[in-house]
Amino acid sequence: DEQLRERVIEDFFSDYTPEEAALDAAILALLGLVEPDTDLLAVYIELYSEGIAGFYDDETGEMVVVQGADFGGAEHFTYAHEFVHVLQDQTYDFDDGLGYTHEACHEDSEFCIALQALIEGDASFTQFSWFIEYATDEQRNDLFEFYSDFESPAFESSPTYMQQDLLFPYTHGQEFVSYLYDLGGWTSVDNAYNNPPVSSEQILHPERYPDDIPVKFDLPDLVPILGLEWELLEEETLGEWFTFLILAHGIDENARLGAARAQDAAEGWGGDRYAVYRDSETQDLALVVQHVWDSLEDADEYAAAFQEYANARFGDAVAIESNQVTWITVDGFHVLHIEGQHITWVFAPDESTAAAIWDALQNP
Repeated sequence: DEQLRERVIEDFFSDYTPEEAALDAAILALLGLVEPDTDLLAVYIELYSEGIAGFYDDETGEMVVVQGADFGGAEHFTYAHEFVHVLQDQTYDFDDGLGYTHEACHEDSEFCIALQALIEGDASFTQFSWFIEYATDEQRNDLFEFYSDFESPAFESSPTYMQQDLLFPYTHGQEFVSYLYDLGGWTSVDNAYNNPPVSSEQILHPERYPDDIPVKFDLPDLVPILGLEWELLEEETLGEWFTFLILAHGIDENARLGAARAQDAAEGWGGDRYAVYRDSETQDLALVVQHVWDSLEDADEYAAAFQEYANARFGDAVAIESNQVTWITVDGFHVLHIEGQHITWVFAPDESTAAAIWDALQNP
């Protein structure tokens, strides 16, 4: 355990600076997922130090299992999972074959989360298959005993969205691989590596793989509208999964929609893009989240759910029009624009800036 913590600090987060962590925390706070002053780097270090039972390092070819008093059932269970990663890398090549790199994940997080779900889902499905068919009675008893008194304080104290997101590639990924296996055995699973899933939507709804492709689009550069003192901090895609997390697992418990309601609202996702800007002088933030939905019905369902969420998080709307709803908070103006299958959430420190952003989006 002590060696693992050293590896987590020295290898996993050596390039993740406190400044980058603070920036990520500010963006996540704007999306309602963490408190603004969250020490994200510390949270990650504690989570990974506590939660990792083993890992495969594709750069060194090393497989690591964290061992307890002896190498028992829990360690064998972990070994089965990590050994699958070795075979995946040998067969498909994570970097050059699958394009599973830090750079690729930074450019397209949806592709990354989908590919990670395939990789981890395959390892989890195979791990359980091994356990059911080959584990000895001693290994089974040891594993059950291990989990009977297992505690995870860092995980349980972490933001709820983070708990769900850490589990996503394992739980939903395993369901995705199980669906493929039921269709055509290991051949179907193997074929997925040659035509990987490209979105969290495909993982959440395996029947939509591989045909339901996300709508791709870019947001206009808002610096000419906001002013040269503003800088783009991040432009990325939320995907169906993070759209669901915002509605169901935000940091404000009172603003959380029920899981079923949030799932219904996020389903029908067709594509999205979000951007966060910061005023370098005042440190004010501005946000644009633009969704395109599969149908008008899907768009209306999401708009209604978001209004319920926003009323709970920001207070009752101060203005409701046929295609625009506005909320005012101590930080600024939140405006929801409804244009057919396109739903856009704009946040700005003042009303005129929010209006200018919306004009720029309509006339890029």
